[in-house]
Parts: sequence; C-alpha cells; structure tokens
Amino acid sequence: MQLHHSKHHATYVNNLNVTEEKYKEALAKGELMEAIKRDFGSFANFKDKLTAVSVGVQGSGWGWLGYNKEQGRLQIAACANQDPLQGTTGLIPLLGIDVWEHAYYLQYKNVRPDYLKAIWNVINWENVSSRYATCKK
Repeated sequence: MQLHHSKHHATYVNNLNVTEEKYKEALAKGELMEAIKRDFGSFANFKDKLTAVSVGVQGSGWGWLGYNKEQGRLQIAACANQDPLQGTTGLIPLLGIDVWEHAYYLQYKNVRPDYLKAIWNVINWENVSSRYATCKK
C-alpha cells in the first residue's frame, strides 16, 4: 500500500497538478493574458501578488483584480469586510477572492494561505476574460 501511494498515486497526482496548471493558464489567454503580462510581468507574478494581497487582508474582506478604466490597466486591491471595490477604489471588478472565514474555514480551518493556493484551481477564466472584454468597451 505504501509503495502504491508514494509512487504510483503520487505520480498521478503530480501529473494532474501540472496539467491543471497548464489548463488554467490556457483559459487566461487572449486579451486578458496579454494585459496580465503587460501589467504584472507574467501570470506567475500576478498570481503571487493577488495571493499576497488576499492573505494580507486583516480580518474579513476580499482580494481583487480590477480594471482601472482611466489608466487602461489591471490593478490588484483589497477591500475590508463588504466594502465594494468600485465604490471604494474606482476599479471595475474582474475577479474577487472572498477571504471571509466562512469561505474557507470548514475545509482549511484558519489556514488562509492553503485556501488561497487552492482557489486558483476553480477560477472561471472564461468569465473573468468576458468581464475584462466588457469593461474595456
């Protein structure tokens, strides 16, 4: 059982994780991916910055990817509690990450960084890309 788990099963899981990472990045291609690269240097930099901002929210709130219509650029921001992104920063919301405890406590207890690592597996990039295309009009 140990051999099966530590060798075979681990290989399958690792290969799945690599495939999912490539798939997530493929969904963010096109205009949105080009904007992410332009404004953050790379998808990895964007992911690291949004994760860090979201981890850093004190108490409850949200980590956001928003669009600054005046500058024509993507920006990352955090909002405390239920404060709205556009109302407090002027940014048009494209992607919000809920960091209220109710969003992750049952699965991740008080380990917000683990939740934020996993959240990247469920982001609907087609939806985010559509929001980006709409707000640029």
